[in-house]
Amino acid sequence: MAKCPVDGAEMEEKTIDIIDTVVLDSCPKCDGIWMDKGELQRVTKDELIEYRLDRKDQGFRLCPRCQKRMERSQLHGVIVDDCACGIYFDKGEVDKVMGKRLALKSTDGGLSISVTVPQLHELIAKKSIKIDNLEIRLIREKDDQAE
Repeated sequence: MAKCPVDGAEMEEKTIDIIDTVVLDSCPKCDGIWMDKGELQRVTKDELIEYRLDRKDQGFRLCPRCQKRMERSQLHGVIVDDCACGIYFDKGEVDKVMGKRLALKSTDGGLSISVTVPQLHELIAKKSIKIDNLEIRLIREKDDQAE
């Protein structure tokens, strides 16, 4: 069993089945999440997600797998702890990373936009979401026969 890099508690395995079945390690004390190398991609299973860590500096937390000091890196605007073994997310950081995910892709019929589930909920609730310089609005088409 792995130890949490924040508080040293034994991490518990949690099986999630969103797109692919993945077993993550979760800290019962601080709610941090450890994803082994490749698990982030398996959870999203989306080639459009940009999985690029921008290295910031040497961190002070130890990797739950190899016990070496992890790097502090930026992933979609969120500072995470990572090493060659995987990524550690503090409580709420996974949601922040996934919530900032927005993909645009040209298709034959126009433009395809992928948003996360939290973004979809926001779109439905507010009828509009704005991400960086892009605004997406939910509109109702007029019924031509009703006029």
